[in-house]
Amino acid sequence: MSNPNHPGRLTVDQVHWQCDPQIFDFETTQQVDPAIEVLGQETARTAIEFGVQCRAPGQNVYVRGASGTGRMRMVAQRLDRLQLTTQQKQDYCYVHNFSRPHQPRLLRLPAGTARRFRRKLGEVAEFVSGGLAKALDSEPLRSERVAMQQAIQSEVEALSKPLEDALAASGMALVSMQNGPVAQTAIFPVVDGQPVPPQQLQAMVSQGKVPPKQLASFEKSLPDFSQQMLETRQRVSQKIREGSLAIRQWTETAATELLSALTESIRSDYPVAAVNTFIDEMIADAIEFRLQPQDPEDDLDLAELYGVNIVLTQEERDKRPVVMERSPSLINLLGTVEPKWGPGGAAIADYRGINGGALLRADHGYLVLEVQDLLNEPGAWRALMKTLRNGQLEIVPPEIGWMRPHIVVQPEPISVQVRVILIGDLKTYYALDQADPDFRELFKVLADFDSELIRNHDSANQYASVVSYLSLHEGCHTFTNRPLPRWSNMALVWLPGKES
Repeated sequence: MSNPNHPGRLTVDQVHWQCDPQIFDFETTQQVDPAIEVLGQETARTAIEFGVQCRAPGQNVYVRGASGTGRMRMVAQRLDRLQLTTQQKQDYCYVHNFSRPHQPRLLRLPAGTARRFRRKLGEVAEFVSGGLAKALDSEPLRSERVAMQQAIQSEVEALSKPLEDALAASGMALVSMQNGPVAQTAIFPVVDGQPVPPQQLQAMVSQGKVPPKQLASFEKSLPDFSQQMLETRQRVSQKIREGSLAIRQWTETAATELLSALTESIRSDYPVAAVNTFIDEMIADAIEFRLQPQDPEDDLDLAELYGVNIVLTQEERDKRPVVMERSPSLINLLGTVEPKWGPGGAAIADYRGINGGALLRADHGYLVLEVQDLLNEPGAWRALMKTLRNGQLEIVPPEIGWMRPHIVVQPEPISVQVRVILIGDLKTYYALDQADPDFRELFKVLADFDSELIRNHDSANQYASVVSYLSLHEGCHTFTNRPLPRWSNMALVWLPGKES
């Protein structure tokens, strides 16, 4: 009905709606059960549940709607209610790569077992550092090694005896002389049962103490004996080398058996190819470099060389993780490698400095991001899309040039399965669709939030339950159903005083 004083104009009652408080069966919102679920939004709820439960590739979710419509709350509620599980979760560790130190080796272990694995490897490192040499010097290994040394010495003596006997029959003897650091063997004539240098024999002949024929016999026989001595020396040296090699091989075999027995339970508990490879390399390093007791002045810490850096351990082995990253910077998403500062301020990085990010923590689970926060971080969007496209997490991407001056290692990439849920608005959705050709393929699920609600008796009471929820969880006062003045379009009134 138009205003009679102003034809064509509407009255205040015609353009103003006020909720009738009679439709409410409560006096204050304190008497109303708080809304647990987001009001309405059935279409968005169905889409979110589909994206969360579907395991097909590319079913990442874009939750599209205006701020304040409960987007984040609904996502959190759906993920909490569904409580999805998986049997594919794993722990991830990095260890030293002995063949390629700049590319740390990735170990994938059963979920929740990484700490026990690290403890066991620590026991091996402690044994190699202080117990291996002692174990090799204990009985019966020591007796067996001494017997080998005695057998080698007997063979050396057997090689030298024919020459020594022939020299003795000719009045000569072998004499060992130390010439600086070098030991030399020479043939001396024997006078009165004692070997004397050839020059001294000549002097004794001149003095008449020794007949000239002894000197002549010595000088005549010396070339043949010198040749025999050279040949004998070569055979003795060869036998000593062979004996030393045999003792070395025996020692390595004994050490390998000790270390193999020590690591047998680790191989049995972790039947993973990469674990076996690392243990093989660790044993090979110990055999080659650690058989002797470690020098106290040597700053090498075997606990670090043989250590384990856990970048992700899954204590809840079945439940799919939910990660809500509020600051999705490049480092927070991917992780990083923190360098250590060596002598002279030089940056040194190895497997110990590798740290995982949100993408790794969300492996086999869900990563929830505000799209605008993501786009505000340099490089973050590109890194996220690359990871989703390839399914490979590069903790230090080679193309991130500003990080390279301090990073000297390239960790082995990690295969990840992450369902990303982006929270954004309509404008950003279309901008991404136009700018990134991979966006539509990787985010196939669109959960649209309505900004309007059908006005009726049920929706009014539902809205009262929302107000009850906000009053309870935000620390606000309760509201009453008392009507407001005509200038207000609200049916619920803040009730100051006792109900708060």
